[in-house]
Amino acid sequence: MSDSSLPPESWRPLFDRADIEFGYRPLAARAGLTHTRVHRLIRGGGTTDEAIRKVADALGVKASKVRELRGEPAVDIEPFTLPDDAGRLTDDERNVIRAMVRALLNARDTAHAVPDSPSASSGASVAPEGDEDQEEARSPDHGQLRAARRRADAAMKTELKGNRTGDNLEDPG
Repeated sequence: MSDSSLPPESWRPLFDRADIEFGYRPLAARAGLTHTRVHRLIRGGGTTDEAIRKVADALGVKASKVRELRGEPAVDIEPFTLPDDAGRLTDDERNVIRAMVRALLNARDTAHAVPDSPSASSGASVAPEGDEDQEEARSPDHGQLRAARRRADAAMKTELKGNRTGDNLEDPG
C-alpha cells in the first residue's frame, strides 16, 4: 500500500539520482515551487509547461520523462513561434492572439481533451455545426470537445475584456 504523503514509487529512481529526499517538499524546494503545486504535478493534475520544466530540471531529466511519469505522451513540446511578419500586429491584436492561446490551453487542460485525436488528425470529415447527432456518432468524445470549445470561447471573451485598452475588440453584431 502506498503512502499518499509520498510520491508514487515510480518517481523514486529520479529522486535518488538527483540526490533529493523522497517527498514533495524536498523536490518543491529544489524546483522553486510550492509543495502543493509539485504534489498536483506529480499526481497528474493540472499544471503548466514551466512547472514541468522546473521539476525536470530539479530532477536532472528531460521534461518528456516527467510527462511520461504523469501519464502523458512523453514528447518534448516544440516551441511555437509566429511568422516574422506577425511583428506588424498592433498591441491589441497581439493581446487577442495571447488570449486565444491561453483560452485554448486552459480549455484543453480543464476538459482533459486531446486535440490531436485520431479523427481530427486523420482528415475525417466533421459534420456541419447544426448536425450534432451525426457529429456525435462519429466522435465519441464530442460532448467533451464541444464543452471545451464553449469554455475556450467564454475564457477568450473574458480575457479580451480584461485586456481591452479602450478600443472595442468585440464584434458589434
